[in-house]
Order: sequence, then C-alpha cells, then structure tokens
Amino acid sequence: HILAHLEQMEKMDKNNFKKKPPDIKSWEDGNSDVSGGVKPKTILRGQSICHTALLPSKSRLEGISTESEMVGDEHDGFDKGFNQFLMTTPEDGKLPLAFDMNDRQHCDLLEIDHKDFFLVREQDGWVDTTVPNDRELEVYKRTSPVEGIIVVCLKICPLNKCPDAYVSIDQVSRRSKLFITVDGKSVAKVQKLDGCNVLVGENGIHWEKKEKFKLRFRIHSPGTLQVMKISSIIVF
Repeated sequence: HILAHLEQMEKMDKNNFKKKPPDIKSWEDGNSDVSGGVKPKTILRGQSICHTALLPSKSRLEGISTESEMVGDEHDGFDKGFNQFLMTTPEDGKLPLAFDMNDRQHCDLLEIDHKDFFLVREQDGWVDTTVPNDRELEVYKRTSPVEGIIVVCLKICPLNKCPDAYVSIDQVSRRSKLFITVDGKSVAKVQKLDGCNVLVGENGIHWEKKEKFKLRFRIHSPGTLQVMKISSIIVF
C-alpha cells in the first residue's frame, strides 16, 4: 500500500509539473543565446528524444542508443564503442561511437561517469546516423506531435579550451570546412541553445515534422585530421 501511494504521488507530481507554466524570464529578457529561437515551452515542457553517447545514461547501458544486444550495468557488459586512437574508418559509413582512454579512471568507484562521443573525423569523409533510431522510438514512445527541431550538443572541452584539431559546429555556416545535412538538405547555420546548437535550414529551425531524421556530417580539410565530437543529438 505504501509503494502504491508513493507511485500515485509521483504520477501526480509529473502531471502537475507538465501543467505548470515554465519560468521563461530568461527568454523574456531577450537572451537569445539561451533559447536558440526555440519556444521556451518546447524546451522545458515538450517531448524530446535524446540520442546520447554519455555515460551512465540508461540508453547506453541498455543498448538503446547503440541498437546493440550488449546490455550491462555502470561497470561492464554494454557496448563501449571504439577507442578513438585505434579506430579505423567505418566501413558502413555510420557515425561511430568513440571514447578517449584518457577519460578512463584507474579507480573502480570512479569508472562510471564518462563523456563519450560520436566522432566526426576529416579522414572518414561523410558519416551518417538516424535519430531517433528504431530502438529509441520503441522505448521512448511519443504522445505528442513532433516539432521537427534538431539540437546537437558537442563534447565540452576542459575550461572550454579545445585543441586546434577540433572543429566548431559554428563553422557549418561558412560552407568551406564543415558540412551537415538533414535528409539531404543542407544545414545553413546553427543557433545557440544554452551551450548546444539548433540546426537551421533554409526554412529556419523547423525541419519536417516526422519521427526520424537522417543526419550526415563531413569535415573537409584535407590532411589536417581535424575532428568534431558530438555528445548528444536531441529531437523535439
């Protein structure tokens, strides 16, 4: 009876949270660097699916984001992806999941929280991914219409100082080094969303209102071995 009561209270809390208007003071103050042009209610109350490389997210541990049969706990058994220093060009052209061995700890108690990433490399040419994937759609069922807004979050560099080999997603607007497409349509620029980036096409921040999107990435800077590290891709 106690468990049932607590579950009912939790359900009521969730419903109250969804119905309560969000605090949008930062947007009302005209802080466009926070909203990225997205309606505050969409960000704070809207449904989204987050395709993430970060650990210890449930989607990584249970093979949802990787569509893998490997399921484990915080310490082992899940799909770990590729060591970024040892990986070769993906034969299937898929955006690879990678990790940095320097991020791994030698203490078991700390071997949980890792900033893994989806890796775009200059030497790999075009790589693609579909977000959300079929497993994510199956597990995280939507109950409201898709907005068609796509947000890309990059791996955060220590002290926000990235090595010269890192390509910023802002460079997509120059159309000379970084190229991104959504279902074959070019991304013209990005708009900042609280540290992440809203993909903008010729019709603005709204792409088609569909369940899945095929994203392709390419860094064109021959001989530089430059990279871009993506921590998460979010679809509203």
